[in-house]
Amino acid sequence: MCPAEFRINPIIPLAYNMADGSARYALFIGAGVSKDAGIPSGTDILLKTLALIYQMETGAKAAPSGAELRKYYEKHFANSSYSDIVSALMPSNEEQRDYLKNLFADNAPGSAHRAIARLVKKRIVRFIITTNFDSLLERALDDAGLNGFYTVFSEDEPRFSKPWTQETGCRIYKTHGTIEKGKIRNTRKDLAALPRSLARDIADIIERHGLIVLGYAANEYDRAIAALLQKRRFTGYSLYWAAYKGELTKKAQEIIRRQDGIVLETDSASEFLDELAARIEIARAHSEQSRSAVYQARFKNLFLSPAPDIEILYTIDAERDKIIRRVNSRLDSAPASYPELWPVFTELFGFCSNYLMLTEQIARYRPADFKHILRIFEPLSRSANDPGFGKTGVRQYLCFCLMEIIGAIAIEHGKFALLAELLRVKRLNFTRDGLENIMEWDLQPEFIHSRPGRDPDEAKPITVIFQYLLELVSAPGFALEFDIKTRLLEADLMFLAHSVKFPLKASAAFWFARSPVYCGNGSPELFKRIKFDPELAETVGRDFLGSDAADLLRTLSRAKTIIQTDFANWYQRSRSAEQTLSEF
Repeated sequence: MCPAEFRINPIIPLAYNMADGSARYALFIGAGVSKDAGIPSGTDILLKTLALIYQMETGAKAAPSGAELRKYYEKHFANSSYSDIVSALMPSNEEQRDYLKNLFADNAPGSAHRAIARLVKKRIVRFIITTNFDSLLERALDDAGLNGFYTVFSEDEPRFSKPWTQETGCRIYKTHGTIEKGKIRNTRKDLAALPRSLARDIADIIERHGLIVLGYAANEYDRAIAALLQKRRFTGYSLYWAAYKGELTKKAQEIIRRQDGIVLETDSASEFLDELAARIEIARAHSEQSRSAVYQARFKNLFLSPAPDIEILYTIDAERDKIIRRVNSRLDSAPASYPELWPVFTELFGFCSNYLMLTEQIARYRPADFKHILRIFEPLSRSANDPGFGKTGVRQYLCFCLMEIIGAIAIEHGKFALLAELLRVKRLNFTRDGLENIMEWDLQPEFIHSRPGRDPDEAKPITVIFQYLLELVSAPGFALEFDIKTRLLEADLMFLAHSVKFPLKASAAFWFARSPVYCGNGSPELFKRIKFDPELAETVGRDFLGSDAADLLRTLSRAKTIIQTDFANWYQRSRSAEQTLSEF
């Protein structure tokens, strides 16, 4: 392949250039960073303010409809920016400050602000230029223990400060002013020029550093900033422009083209910053820059840093919602025929890798938040009353695989209370008019028997879903690195043991363990350890069954009998099942 055809994810060289901690790149952030935290964008403020003006002018009590607001705008404010409209309602600077301060009230720093704070704390970023009025970035820095480490400039303060080249901490330049003090630059006239010393510092910094632009649209009316960016000469460190879904204004395209800049497509500011931080850590460790490695590093950084509870919960919710959206959209367009559903399933299974890596970090560092991980099952699963074939079968099998793998993760980290918590997941069954336990869900996907290239009669149908799961986790690039196959066998057998202690209300009283067929000679490692380690047996008995070691051993012995009697016919093709739990 010739060099002209070579392609590399552009965030990788950026991460390597930032990894040595020399702070060669400055960060330029706009409204997109604060929007992640719920701060209204210029467009949001425009619409809200325009609606207030409309109601005052027309005397309408109800808020205008979208059509009414659009017609009113085109008639009275065509080609006006949000700052023009705010100025029409609030002429003075102090009135604008109070109005905007009320709009920003009660907002806490978002994931993007906290990600920036982590970069500052690690001395990766030293200079931040922002068009945002709000003080969320400063609050995030304070929360990270950096109070006193940074200085905020929004007026002519650089004139009276030491040169930026002598700065040992972090400097924040707020080009549009700050909501806390001084002048807010909000109108077209205000945005035509910056205080002289502020503009001089910013020009010097972006000239002598690489520049990462994030969450900034480069609107035509923001003339002073556009002029600074356009005058920047390429001196060896690149311009990287992170664009939401690749969308760029004409002004942004012009700036990027003049400087031979690099566009990084992103779905959100926080996602971009998290990926960048993760790749920097990988570069520092000289590890592989694979997607899996990036997410491993990202989630590990989240739990090892003093991240607040709300950020961790937001991360769990965001990753879970990604899966639900992907499953829903993919199945909406998927073919209904059985043979074509297997590739759809494997695609969706692969998409769950990030969630499984996050689950492992939760089990390791934040077991109290494990309950939030388990909230994926109900929205992912089909309705309890839907037939178990076709596209709903894909949902069933995905639930089965995640249930088994999450159980394996809990066992790998010795968190048997979390394993019990998994088995307490319930959903409403309208047919039975009540809640049903996750082990009672019909997780047998009929579509899987028509897997391409497979003979439907190659194995007993009851064991196929476990066989294919073992093949999936053995595929190259699977996210989890521990002995996942052994832990899956153990989890499946522990599910059976739990149903022996707490019989199910479904047609079958016990969880049907598929794993005995694949256990080889004798019990998996966990059960041997339970027999010879009284302390472990006591722990598992207490945390998993709510009893003691003696009761655990009796339960496992009963499970062995059920395998050898009640389920014997299903295992007739495998002698392995006869050896399972043989020690008990």
